[in-house]
Amino acid sequence: MLTDFQKQKLNRLFKVLDSDHNGTLERNDYTTVVSNLAKIHGWKSGSPEYSAVETLYLTIWGNLKALADANNDGQVSLEEFLAFHDQMLSTPDMYDQITVGTVDLLFEAFDRNRDGQFSQQDFRDFFAGYGIRDQALADEAFKKLDASGKGMIPKDQALERVKEFYFSNDPAAAGNWLFGRYS
Repeated sequence: MLTDFQKQKLNRLFKVLDSDHNGTLERNDYTTVVSNLAKIHGWKSGSPEYSAVETLYLTIWGNLKALADANNDGQVSLEEFLAFHDQMLSTPDMYDQITVGTVDLLFEAFDRNRDGQFSQQDFRDFFAGYGIRDQALADEAFKKLDASGKGMIPKDQALERVKEFYFSNDPAAAGNWLFGRYS
């Protein structure tokens, strides 16, 4: 069962994902991220880069829809989102499969130089891709998440921060900053 603190963080995640702010997650919320990334990188619709990222994000959407859209209406409500996460977090194999796969997809989309680490600019792009335009907030979150202080977040460290985001009930845990301030 999700704690109140987990629900608070998941509410923040839901709001970030809901790009049109209509209270549900839909396919267009994920294609908006693709459009945002295309603007950041100067990709044209149909280009190899655009198509690759679009495929990644439609895969993320397809997986969420298949696993969380309990009433099969083509949308994921906050209640469905929370119920899905409650199930995912209580099923270790499901958690591992979904989070490792999602982190891999995010690194594919945002790790510009393909070195297996997020730079501060990669992280700014991540925030901008999800419609979080506050670069100071992105920089603050990056500093919290960069546990080594080396100015890079390697994939294994990102997985640890994701685990903290989902499981930690410590308000000071660095992983709580994955999407900026959770409150």
